[in-house]
Amino acid sequence: CDAGNEDGEFSPEDLVCGGCSGVGAQECPAHGKEFMEHKCQFCCSVASWFCWGKTHFCDPCHTRQQKGDYVSKYEKDKLPKCEGKHKCPLKIDHPPNGDPFCLGCAFCRNQ
Repeated sequence: CDAGNEDGEFSPEDLVCGGCSGVGAQECPAHGKEFMEHKCQFCCSVASWFCWGKTHFCDPCHTRQQKGDYVSKYEKDKLPKCEGKHKCPLKIDHPPNGDPFCLGCAFCRNQ
């Protein structure tokens, strides 16, 4: 991922739409794959970045990664621990941070 590249140059062919970033994710019967959301792999936030064809980051974790604090290289026990769905910002049960997780369809989840 070259986000934050100071010269601003990128190849439009390298951009990935929401539907394509859900590789291996289930598909919403009403909305397809286009609106599937994923949890950041490193904290309890909704991901907004999809890097290296396999890793979902939220903005703060992606910024840390870009600044040299390589959260993608942390051992799972060094990542923040979720305190359970009643305290989690996502308000759901999910796998531990460090594991990929699809949240499902954004439209259906927010209805």
